[in-house]
Amino acid sequence: MLAITGSTGFIGSYISPRLPQPQIRLIRKPDTAANAGIQTILGDLRTLDSFKPFLKDVTSLIHLAWEGTPRTSFNPQESLLPTFNLFKQFAETCPSGHIIFTSSGGNIYGSSPYGEKFRESDSPNPLSSYSALKLDVENQLRLLCAENGIRATILRISNPYGTLLSGNRGQGLIGVAFAKLIKNEPLTIFDDLDSERDYLHLSDLSAAFQAVLGTSPLEGECRLYNVSSGKGHSLKEVLSLIEKCSHTQLQLEIAKEQQLSSSPKKSVLSYEKIHNELGWSPRISLEQGIREMWESIKHLAQKNL
Repeated sequence: MLAITGSTGFIGSYISPRLPQPQIRLIRKPDTAANAGIQTILGDLRTLDSFKPFLKDVTSLIHLAWEGTPRTSFNPQESLLPTFNLFKQFAETCPSGHIIFTSSGGNIYGSSPYGEKFRESDSPNPLSSYSALKLDVENQLRLLCAENGIRATILRISNPYGTLLSGNRGQGLIGVAFAKLIKNEPLTIFDDLDSERDYLHLSDLSAAFQAVLGTSPLEGECRLYNVSSGKGHSLKEVLSLIEKCSHTQLQLEIAKEQQLSSSPKKSVLSYEKIHNELGWSPRISLEQGIREMWESIKHLAQKNL
């Protein structure tokens, strides 16, 4: 059985229905959308009593749940310690199981001074407490695999997009930009318009999870993969594509200097390793992904446009 945390979040709500069943999901509120192949456990990662029924008969665990974003302050009690406890309990309950941990993408590497794509062999240089603590979990997971013989895969995911997000979110540029456009509200920009990022459609990310689940690591092995589009696009280019597809000009507000994020100036990840080892590669271009997003949500904007 596949166990999933964070199944109701931005990434989880998209990929969970596309992953193998039966599934068991740890959620905080009742899920009325669950079907016969999905079991839900009401609980919280901060409550150890939730782990026992959640991990029963589980072979693989996808851990998506995490509090905070690269731009927010972080309390280790919210995600770091619960994650350690969850992984430790998994190692004891499912000694031959497989943990899949979603780590940080570009923010964990820092900024590329020569414009090259980051590879898994490059040294991490976290630019926020968010990515620094994700790196802590990566290191603890490697130790847990070596000491207990469990299997793990760490995914350093670039910038996922593909669904409409709340305009109040501090992360997820494309989904937030569309939300602001639909409501005819200004979009606050926290990065330099020339900053370059790597954007990955959720459909491609879902296929990456399927590939990882389809090929389990060796006993005691902890694999590390970048999951990305492998192509960089400037913030200016992304906003231009949104305007092109929607035929609407975005209202932009540039954040004050003291509010600017610590995101890297340029961050593009290489997906060569996961392609060579698992056969995965992205298929949806940024323009195609943005165009398909607009086609699916444009009816929401009719009253404002």
